[in-house]
Amino acid sequence: MSALLENHDPAFIERIRFKSSFEFLSQLNQYLVYIENNYFTGRDLRVGATVVPWAFILGKFKGYHRVPILKRFALVAEDVRNYVRDKVRRKLTGQEKGTIGEAIPRLFKFNQVLDLYRDFYRWIGQPGLLRIDQRQNLEYADVFALIYLRIRLEGLSAYDHVKHLLVDEMQDYTPCSTRCCRGCSLAAKPFSGM
Repeated sequence: MSALLENHDPAFIERIRFKSSFEFLSQLNQYLVYIENNYFTGRDLRVGATVVPWAFILGKFKGYHRVPILKRFALVAEDVRNYVRDKVRRKLTGQEKGTIGEAIPRLFKFNQVLDLYRDFYRWIGQPGLLRIDQRQNLEYADVFALIYLRIRLEGLSAYDHVKHLLVDEMQDYTPCSTRCCRGCSLAAKPFSGM
């Protein structure tokens, strides 16, 4: 709020407006589908004398479609290790295991959420909408999107010890918040769930 009050920058306001829209969320979801289908590319993997076919690796990656993308690499690497172990009929050396563990993540175009977030803006043809300062700080409007991407790409840790969670001012974090401030039908309906 203070940034808006101190410096009335129309471009900053437009970035906030876009990043709090349903269109933005829709494009982010489309991007996630796109990267899943296009960013895991490669070739046959050679481990010593054994060749692991690309079709096998890709099949394993796609087979874990319910697992967040960046969490699949360890699972695929384990499947590849088992494949190689079955072919050579012996336990794998530490070097062989390490080669596989390093090779699988490199088959994906990006391995960091922030790199994928940057790429999202290039993908939609709007790289100027992302502003990161020299200390790697993002604008406040990017917080939701980055957390959302992190959840979708890395998953969530279990919080079994948490029994209740109260989110106050949740309307400030949803696309609807911009509409409610302008008097949409939701603003007129009181919550009666308690």
